[in-house]
Amino acid sequence: MPVISPAVVANQLQLRLPRTPSTAIGNKLAEAGELLRSTREQLGLSLAEVNRDLRISRTQLTYMEAGEFERISSVPALRDGHVRTYALYLGLDLQPIMDAVHSQAADDATAEHEPLYPPPPRRNPLAYVMMGISLVILVLLIMAWDRLSTVEAYLPADGVEAAGLESPTATVPSSSLQRIGIQSEFSE
Repeated sequence: MPVISPAVVANQLQLRLPRTPSTAIGNKLAEAGELLRSTREQLGLSLAEVNRDLRISRTQLTYMEAGEFERISSVPALRDGHVRTYALYLGLDLQPIMDAVHSQAADDATAEHEPLYPPPPRRNPLAYVMMGISLVILVLLIMAWDRLSTVEAYLPADGVEAAGLESPTATVPSSSLQRIGIQSEFSE
C-alpha cells in the first residue's frame, strides 16, 4: 500500500477556510480549529500520530482544534510556531488560519490586562540620602583606621630608639642631588 502524505490529501480535497469575513473573532477561531480537526480526521490521523510526528502535546493539539489558540502558549512566537507547524503538516493554507490567530492576538492587545506582578514599591528618596551618608562615614572611618594603624602606633612611648630599632632615614644618591643643584654634606 503506497504511503500518501497528509499534504497531498489536503491539496486534493482543496480544504480552505472560507474567505468571507466573520463578524466575531470567536467564529474565526472556531472555524480555524474546526478546519484543523476535520482535515486531520479526513486524513485518517489520530492525535497520537500527529503528536508523534510533530512533537506537539496532545493537549495543545486539542486546544488548536477547539479554536482556543490563546491557551497554547502566552508567547506569541511559540503559539504561532505550533499553529504554523500543524497547518503545514496537514497541508492547509497558512494565511487564513494565521489571520484568525492574529485577529485574536490583536483583540487581546487592545484589552486592558492586569500586570502579572505588582510593581515594586517606590523607595523613599531619604533612604538614598541616608545610604550615601553612611557610605561616606564608612570611608572616613576606614581612612582614619589606616592612618592610626601604622608601625609607630605599636611602639613604646619612648620612640623608635627605645624599641631597639634604627631610625628610618632616606638616602638619596649624591649624583641625584648634584643634578638638581644641591650640595650634600657627604659629597667630596
